[in-house]
This record gives sequence, C-alpha cells and structure tokens, in this order.
Amino acid sequence: MLNRLDALLGHLQLSSKFKVIFLLVIPIFLIAILVTGVFLNGILRSSYKSEVTGKALLAMETMNSVRDYTSEQVRPQLVDRLKSEFLPETVPAYSATEVFKNLTTHPDYENFNYKEATLNPTNPRDQADEFETELVQQFRQEDDLEQLSDFRPSGDTFYIAHPLKVSRESCLECHGAVSDAPQSLIDKYGRDGGFNWELNEIVGAQIVYVPATEMEQQTQRAIQVTSGFVVAVLVAMVTTVILVNLSLQRYVIRPVKQMARSAEAISMGDLDVEFRKRYDDEVGNLAEAFSRMKMSLVMAMRRLKDQDKDQDQ
Repeated sequence: MLNRLDALLGHLQLSSKFKVIFLLVIPIFLIAILVTGVFLNGILRSSYKSEVTGKALLAMETMNSVRDYTSEQVRPQLVDRLKSEFLPETVPAYSATEVFKNLTTHPDYENFNYKEATLNPTNPRDQADEFETELVQQFRQEDDLEQLSDFRPSGDTFYIAHPLKVSRESCLECHGAVSDAPQSLIDKYGRDGGFNWELNEIVGAQIVYVPATEMEQQTQRAIQVTSGFVVAVLVAMVTTVILVNLSLQRYVIRPVKQMARSAEAISMGDLDVEFRKRYDDEVGNLAEAFSRMKMSLVMAMRRLKDQDKDQDQ
C-alpha cells in the first residue's frame, strides 16, 4: 500500500503531494466522524429513554409508598366509619391515582399518566382495556416477571408496567367474598366488580404511561445534539485543512520554490541571485545554508580566476 502511494506521489510537486494526502485523509476523518455521530446519537437516545424510564419508575415507587401508607396508616384510623360510609380515600388504588394526578402538575411529569389496570376492579375507571389485559395475563403466566416496558401497539404511548398483586390479608376485607365486604362499599359500587380476589393473586398491573411525543422530543434533542456535533467537527476539520494548506503554501512550498529558482539561476552562472531568509525556521535555516554555500562557491571561483591570472603572468 505504501509502495503504491509512493509511486503515486513520487512524480508530483510538493504542493500537489500535500493536496493528495489531504484528499485521502479527509474521507477517513468523515467516516470516523459519521460513525462517532451514529454512536453518540444512539447513546443519547438511550440516555433520554433511561431518563424517562427512571422518572416513571420513581413515580411508581412513590405510588407504592402512598398505597402502603393508605393501607397501614389511613385505613385503620377510619375502619369504624367504613361500616356506615364508604371513604374512597381509604382505598390504596384511589389514593395512589389521586396523588399521581397532583404529581402531574409538576412540569417533569405533566405528560405522564398512571393507571392501576385491573381485570376485576371495584371502580370502573380501573378496568383494564384489551392491551392492558394482555399485560396482566403475561404477568400471571410468568411468576418471576417484574417489569414490562415498550410502546403500545398504536405507537402513541410508551409504558412501564409492574404486576399488581394482592399481598395483604387486609385487601380481602373489601375484595374477598361479597358477603364480607362493607355495606357502604356495596352501596356505592354494587356487587359485580372487585370481589373474590385471592391472596397473592395478580389482579392487575400498575402502569405509567408517557406519550410518544415526549420520547420523540427527547429523540429530536438527541438528533440535534448529534447533528450539531458532526457539523461543528466538520467545520473545524475543513477549517484546519484550509489553514494547514495555506500555512504550507506560505511557509514551506513558496520559500522552497524560491530557493529552487535561485539555485537554478546560480547553476546557470547568475551569482547575483540571493537566497532570502524570510522566517527563522528550518526552511529559513536552509536558505541561510544555501547562502553560505553560494558565498563559498563565489570565493572558490574567485580563487580559480586569481590562479588563472597568476599562471598567465
């Protein structure tokens, strides 16, 4: 490869050699930048998705804390009133849903939505739709499955789902046999939904929804950042190539050409030509060395002339 490159560049002028080298190097840089941009874009997209997922998981853990607090702290204090009056605030699912509504007033969560999708709910608003029912069935079939996340088939919403399991005996006070349920609960919601649950049964799924537009916005930010990076690097690279080329022309190629012309003129007998030292660098030192060589040549020629005169006399 190097031999072919040498054969290609060997007959070219110095300036042409540098131009060819730049033309060979630029595509390599472009490919490297594009590959880096693709990887960076992927990393940013993954990072934004992880950020949204992290927010959703934090919100879900917060809702679980609300559920536990309602079940362990709020309900025991109001259990006597439940015999005559149904209080939805004592239901963990209700408390979690209402708290999440308040959470969505915060800018970071304004596009989020929370649902405890249940196959046999007490409150009709918690009824699982067809897609959510499939999630619940999947949790039931795979006991060790703790989380599902993806886009809904419609593609308009990203979701994160956890199984909703009957983990406390106290839950069966309202959701066990109809005959054991508080009359106030039956009076409000009837006898058709939310009963005959069993301990450790997966009855639904906790789901946090994020609109796809939110993910698209994050993706667009990733694309913008990546594009800005690629453009900035390209501009910097092109500018560098131009500056290097101009610098080579000014500080190397032109002085070398001038010295070549001067050397050729001296070889033809024109001893009045000078090697100009423009800059105090390696090329300037070379011009200075040529000047000393020229002086030595002039002195040698004068001695030869003087010897010829002496011999003639």
